[in-house]
Amino acid sequence: IKALKVVDWVDTGGAADLITAPWIGTLTTTARTANAKTGIIASAGDFQADLALTPRVVEDAKVKTTLGTTKVAGNLSADSWAITGNTGPITVGYWARNRTPGGRFALRASGNMGAVTVGGADGLGLAAETKSKLKFRLNRSM
Repeated sequence: IKALKVVDWVDTGGAADLITAPWIGTLTTTARTANAKTGIIASAGDFQADLALTPRVVEDAKVKTTLGTTKVAGNLSADSWAITGNTGPITVGYWARNRTPGGRFALRASGNMGAVTVGGADGLGLAAETKSKLKFRLNRSM
């Protein structure tokens, strides 16, 4: 997937939403303001899906990052992001947390993980290759 860009991705119930792919070049949620004249409802730009990204050995040999630059405008709610390989920077405008209160959101990369910046974190577990220079920052402007 070269680019996945949505206003928001909201899991409406049932089984957890899961995106399975070899790689995602960029993942972006944009949010949107309401417009009463056109009937458009406001959206915070939330992303509520799990990821399972595993490159194919031959076809994706030139892919340097399995998950490229990720920008979630609102909240990021998931159970697991399992990334085989490297990630680019991951930025979340508000909270990064498990979709179930009290649960744990596991963000794992078998390679290096880019800087992770979130507005707040609740039950967020980060794991990357030991050589990775993992950076975690809270966005104080939230």
